[in-house]
Amino acid sequence: MKLFCVAKSQAVYTPANKEGHFGLNLTHYSHFTSPIRRYPDLLVHRGILSVLGFEDGLSDQNREDMVLLGNDTSMKERRAEQAERDATDRFMTQYLTERVGEFFKVYVSGVNKAGLFVNVLDMGASGLIPMNRLGDDYYIYKENPGRLEGRRTQKRFFLGDRLKVKLIEADQTKGRLTFELESARSKEKKPGPPKFRRKRFRK
Repeated sequence: MKLFCVAKSQAVYTPANKEGHFGLNLTHYSHFTSPIRRYPDLLVHRGILSVLGFEDGLSDQNREDMVLLGNDTSMKERRAEQAERDATDRFMTQYLTERVGEFFKVYVSGVNKAGLFVNVLDMGASGLIPMNRLGDDYYIYKENPGRLEGRRTQKRFFLGDRLKVKLIEADQTKGRLTFELESARSKEKKPGPPKFRRKRFRK
């Protein structure tokens, strides 16, 4: 029994080669990196050794437990990736805590009913522009293609849009950055000329 890596948006390890590799248009596909990195890679290495006739390949127990091993390694890989993202978010939030109030150039990496998810250019930081920080309009999420569209202004935001934003919050506990669109800032009232009141003189 062999272990295949089904190429989807995320790797799925299974002994059943049902889908092959969509991107490469291959019916049989096996991918691996250094066996030191991940246990699935180690199993693939052992499987190749078994096919080539080497004794130090897959054990009989590995063959019997291949379905279980595939499910377990798929789940643990998701958990490891999530832990890595959480750690990165917290470190980046800590780094940017002292830069709250500064402006950054970003691109839109995600769009949903919560607002715009953005990535800071030339930096690994990512965060959210909530709906109420997009400007003086009511924005509606629309699909195909995914976008936010202003009800009054008809202004649209799409994936990949470049924006200039202001960092308004860096929550280290949750590892979360919150931004505000530059055009959404409330204009500060500039001080006008002093007003003079006419004095009334008594006769």
